[in-house]
Amino acid sequence: MAGIIQSTIRFLKRNIKKFYIITIIFILFFSIFPPVPNTQMLSRRPTLPIESLTKTSNALAEKTAIPIDNTPEQKNIKNQELQTNKYIEKNTSAVPWWNTNWHYRRTYNVTGVGNISLPINFTAILASLRVINKTFDNASIHIIKHHTNNTMDVVNATWFNESSVFNNTTNAVGTLLWNASESSVYAVYFDVIENRGTRNSTAETLTLTPSGNIHTSLLSTHGWWPEFLTTFTTYYPLNTTLTISVKTTALAKNMTAYFYCNDQPQFTMTFNTLENLIWAIVTKNLSKIGDWTIRIKGYDDAGYQTAPLTTGFYIGQPDLNVSALTLPSVCYIGYNVTVTTNILAFNTTVKHVNVSLFVNNILNTTQQNLTIKKNENKTLQFFWKPTNKGQHDISVQINYTDSNPGNNERWERVTVEGIPDIIVLNISVEPTPVYEGNQVNVTTTIYNTGDGNATNYEIVLYCEQNENNHTMNYIDKKDQATITLNKNQYANVTLNWKNTQYGKTSFRGEWAVGIQIHNTTQTPDKNDTNNKKALFHVLRVIPAERTPPLLSNLEYPATQEQGKQVLIKVKATDQSGINTVTILINTPNKTVINRTMTATLNHRYEYFFDAVQLGRHNFSINATDLSPFKNSSVIDGFFIVTDDRTPPTITYFGVNPIVQLSDKLVEIRCIATDFSGVISVEVTLLFPDNRSEVHPMHTIPPDTKYVYIKTYEHIGKYVFTLTVEDAKGNKRITEEKTFWITNDLNDTDSDGIPDGWELRYGFDPYDPIDAGLDADNDGLTNLQEYRQGTDPLKQISSSSEFLERLQQNIAYLVASILVFLVIVILALYGLRRRKT
Repeated sequence: MAGIIQSTIRFLKRNIKKFYIITIIFILFFSIFPPVPNTQMLSRRPTLPIESLTKTSNALAEKTAIPIDNTPEQKNIKNQELQTNKYIEKNTSAVPWWNTNWHYRRTYNVTGVGNISLPINFTAILASLRVINKTFDNASIHIIKHHTNNTMDVVNATWFNESSVFNNTTNAVGTLLWNASESSVYAVYFDVIENRGTRNSTAETLTLTPSGNIHTSLLSTHGWWPEFLTTFTTYYPLNTTLTISVKTTALAKNMTAYFYCNDQPQFTMTFNTLENLIWAIVTKNLSKIGDWTIRIKGYDDAGYQTAPLTTGFYIGQPDLNVSALTLPSVCYIGYNVTVTTNILAFNTTVKHVNVSLFVNNILNTTQQNLTIKKNENKTLQFFWKPTNKGQHDISVQINYTDSNPGNNERWERVTVEGIPDIIVLNISVEPTPVYEGNQVNVTTTIYNTGDGNATNYEIVLYCEQNENNHTMNYIDKKDQATITLNKNQYANVTLNWKNTQYGKTSFRGEWAVGIQIHNTTQTPDKNDTNNKKALFHVLRVIPAERTPPLLSNLEYPATQEQGKQVLIKVKATDQSGINTVTILINTPNKTVINRTMTATLNHRYEYFFDAVQLGRHNFSINATDLSPFKNSSVIDGFFIVTDDRTPPTITYFGVNPIVQLSDKLVEIRCIATDFSGVISVEVTLLFPDNRSEVHPMHTIPPDTKYVYIKTYEHIGKYVFTLTVEDAKGNKRITEEKTFWITNDLNDTDSDGIPDGWELRYGFDPYDPIDAGLDADNDGLTNLQEYRQGTDPLKQISSSSEFLERLQQNIAYLVASILVFLVIVILALYGLRRRKT
């Protein structure tokens, strides 16, 4: 290490003068001509992020599966579902089956008389019944006429004219003709050779031709079906064994029963038969409590399968419950009392149920052989007429053996009173006179002189103006209350007429006042001649003002464009004040709009209406005051909604990025809306070579953002405008906007000078022409000044330029001198150590 240092010192000593000269030249050069930053060193303009203006989710394609048996024949099969309690049975047709040797048929409703001619494809019909690759028995065709009384006749005049390409297995096609002697339901019975049975053929009438005025409509296409011979009850005890019998309308090959408990499969059993028409099984022990379902299916030799024949029942005991018992807590001797009860059946429907009413544990009435459906809260009513006063126990009992006897009875205790006699003794009115709209109080004294206490009796106040003086009809009710009054007691009752009225002018505000105590079967009165009283010439009402509100200063536009709002304003004043101001608008399509107008300053009211329908709109404004009489005024007007003539609204348009490299994507976008709907948005582009192009912008409805994305090759400035058109032909054209395509994102106008340098000296980074200009007239262009690192705004001279650069770069000069001094000191230090 010491050797290396000594070698270095010897080298510096030998070349010390050269080193000084080189160092001074280096410091002076970099002080006067500092390094100029290149394009990459200047600040880089950030690229604007392409942000989505709205979020549009991808459209979901909804696929609907089509059943393979969705053929016209299948569509016309009509299933009738009958449900009684838990028992369900599906019958394919209400028309009875003709013959057990035939397995399939097609039914028609025929109106008129004559010869019918129908093109028919038995291969397709069999396929709709899922009978595939079987041999059609064309000799089996029989036409049967079904009468409304379920009798049947064989039609003898028939002919199946086979087509020239007829094939029993693959193309059983032809024309079927028969004679319709009357309007009726006709069935075409047919079969395949593979099915068992004896089917005789009929002699065909080869001379049949279409005739008559006949209308034929297809009713259904279906095969044979099974039917229950066993009658089921709604429930069975646990561990029951059932014998189930069914019959089939045609000779079948197999019948199978599927057993479910609470919708869970349990076991399967195959029916036994001797003649293939009557089928029977004996079930296993049904050992689970719950809802059982049996579904029976069958098939024939050709493979046709029947629709399920279904029945249901409950295994276990039912549970009947007296869920409610309702009757008055107080009733009266000699008057009927309505006793209402509710019976609820759990688990299953129950038939032959008896429900009894008991009074003090003595049977009073029984309702017999009732059917209570599963989960039905059945309402029953009994009637009882008490014969003596005091407390009585009323109960309802269910007479049926079920799983829970504890809820088969419910009871209530009632009090039976003697008949009250309530007398209206007197009436007083306060205040009188009373101003219209104010409250008047009517107080009455009543007295119970009867044999029993009065509970929940209704007392009513009437105020009337009758043409005959000193008459009270007790029909104009003003107030009511319920009272309870023990016998031999008095009570004061106050009733109110809250909103008094002046009434008819001829009565000058005078009203008759009446009090009545209502009598019903639940609230009887021994003497109904003394339970009401009237008072005349006492109550007088002073009339309120009758001046209607004043409506003025009605303002609204005579016409308005579709899609804009119609502002309707009116001024409403009244001495008692305004209660409400409403507007009723009748639109051209007869729709009526009724709205309350909004109160603003200075008694003004306004309403904004959305003009949607074209045409005349009639309106009326109704103002009601705060007086008791509710005086009102009406003012009318109309306006016409015209076609939309307003161009679309463009809330935003622009380009991103504003400066882009060649062959990189540029996105032009806008947000446009219009009441009538935007039908097109186009962008017009002016290229740097002055050629122009027009392109459509795209959107995904219902989005209102439109975009056009493209790459550009040519360097320079691009100018664009947007044209938006609505469904009515109205257009809006935007002002011009620009974007630049460049080779360097820091040199927008591609003139060789960075944007930062141009901005520093006040030049336009979007004008490439200024690169060739000489701003300081020193013979150097701005581009040359940039490349040489000189100031483009000041001329270059020998002395002044030196001083100017020295002043501008004083920091570089000081730093260079300091570096030079450090080197000299190190060198001197080395020489001194060598001498020592």
